[in-house]
Parts: sequence; structure tokens; C-alpha cells
Amino acid sequence: MTSTSHQAIAPWTLLVYLEAKLKLGVTGSVVSGPWLFKAESAFNAGINYRGTSDKNRLDMLIGFDYMGLSDTVLSFEIANRHIFGYESEMLNMTLQQASAKNLFPDFVQKNSLSIALRSFYSFDHSNATVTYLLFLNGGSLFRSVFDGGFQRLWIGYHYSDPHHSQLRVH
Repeated sequence: MTSTSHQAIAPWTLLVYLEAKLKLGVTGSVVSGPWLFKAESAFNAGINYRGTSDKNRLDMLIGFDYMGLSDTVLSFEIANRHIFGYESEMLNMTLQQASAKNLFPDFVQKNSLSIALRSFYSFDHSNATVTYLLFLNGGSLFRSVFDGGFQRLWIGYHYSDPHHSQLRVH
């Protein structure tokens, strides 16, 4: 519940500041046949953004897992991160403006949407697995463009208890 920040005064002196931070979260899930529906919410108080005063943030997620196909799990999750007391310079501050203040820009939006799609398949008596993940980040409910993301494919095989191998493609 606390975070630690360090500040060097001289090469041989280090001050440590402890700051109390409020973090509160709740999660829930419901199973209905082959479906697992899930929701999460987290409130973080006093997040230190570089170009502005501390802000509060609410993170929310909803999603589902579908396990109705043999040896397969399909997952979808969508999350939104909302910053309270948002200031436009949190996104619009240029590198030159930030450099003049001896900062680095935050480049964050008031509402930032993330989407994750995952498929998992196991075969050969659950010894072999194939997983594919697609993650998109930095979108908005009012834009169809995302700021970034990644996709990942990995294949694993379990030979015996002490022997396991994986091939990952990023």
C-alpha cells in the first residue's frame, strides 16, 4: 500500500520517502455452461504523472472465456483506464516543452482502451499446446485506431515432468 521514491542529494547520500497510496479493487466471475464471464475494477489514488499533479485512476475490465470446444479455450477481454482530473498536457506536451521543464511527456489519454484476444489449444493428451495472443492498446471508444499492440504465438511440448520446451514467436 506504499510506494517508495528515492532522491540522491549527493553521490554518497540517499533519501527515501514513503508515500501512502490508496489501491482498491474488486473482481467477480460467473460460470454458465462453457462460458466464464468476468469483470474487474480497480481504483488507484495519487498516481504520479510527470507533467501534472497526482491523479486518481479507475481501471475496469470485462471479458469472457469460452471452453465449449474440445481442448480449446477462447478468451476476449476489454479494459478501460480512466484518469480523473485529466489535463490536456498529459497527452499533448511535446518533447521540447517537457525538456524545458526537465521532464519526459506522459503521452496518456483520459480514457485508454485495451483489447486482448487469446486462443489456446492442447493436443497429444495435453502434452502439446498452441497459444495465440493479440493485444491492442491505447484505443478510444470514439476512435477506431489503437496506439500500439503486439501479437504472440507460442508452442509448447511437455516431454516428462522435468523436461519441457517452448517455441515463441513475437
